[in-house]
Amino acid sequence: MWPLFATPAEWYTGSRAWRAEVGSVSSWMDRATRVAEVLRRGRVLLVTPSASSAGAIAQAIADLDLIPVLAFDEDGARRTADSVACNVAVLDASVATGPPSELVRDLNERVGAGVLLLGTCDEPADRLFEAGAFLLGSTEWSPLHVAARVSTRLRVRPPVESRSTLSWGPVELDPAMHLTWWNGAVLAVTPTEFKVLVALVLAKGAVVTKADLQAQLWGTKSAVDDKRLEAHIRRLRSKLGDLHGSPFLLTVRGRGFRLADRRVTQRPVAVERRAASRIVAV
Repeated sequence: MWPLFATPAEWYTGSRAWRAEVGSVSSWMDRATRVAEVLRRGRVLLVTPSASSAGAIAQAIADLDLIPVLAFDEDGARRTADSVACNVAVLDASVATGPPSELVRDLNERVGAGVLLLGTCDEPADRLFEAGAFLLGSTEWSPLHVAARVSTRLRVRPPVESRSTLSWGPVELDPAMHLTWWNGAVLAVTPTEFKVLVALVLAKGAVVTKADLQAQLWGTKSAVDDKRLEAHIRRLRSKLGDLHGSPFLLTVRGRGFRLADRRVTQRPVAVERRAASRIVAV
């Protein structure tokens, strides 16, 4: 067991060992969908090999009304960043098995506000900043100091009191928080699947070609990308299911994909400004 907190708080994590603690993949996803219904706050990807350090920093982050998302190694960091939409990352440089700038660049591509890098490394600072680090910190920093720096980073953008969701038939998307609902229930989708859904919803039932989707997702158009896209479409179609007995995500042979004909709507969503501090697990 992780010696963390005796509170009802639960933990996000990308670590294989901790996933074994929280149970099967199905229970992990069930917990994610329950939690996502009430989460409207910023998520912080915290990557450190030390469980004690992770616990202290995560608690400080949660106390500032942010959601800590934990990973304990390089593979776990990438896997978690792919499966959970985070706004900013805190990375201990000692986690990187190669040049830290490579991991910083990978994480920065998946979060919205950059990477706070803790610890020392041999790479020049300008290379780390170029890769996406917004601050180079020390592992001697107190957990409160780290949390405060992250919170400040997320407050650089003007506060948003309301935002809009996109919907098409039974699908509703919150682009700001990367949340998806199907018939009013939270649907767990990967970041790539979410991008596919956004493109299809914005198309308003029109066909989105494979080439356009590949360009939006990966910036390339190759046979390998074609197979990757087909795999994502299959998984997404299985999650969405049918609408009135017919598939909702349609394949237009020789052209691409579209959603079944339903009117697209856009409505404001109030942002929950006050929520109990908690740490959650998927």
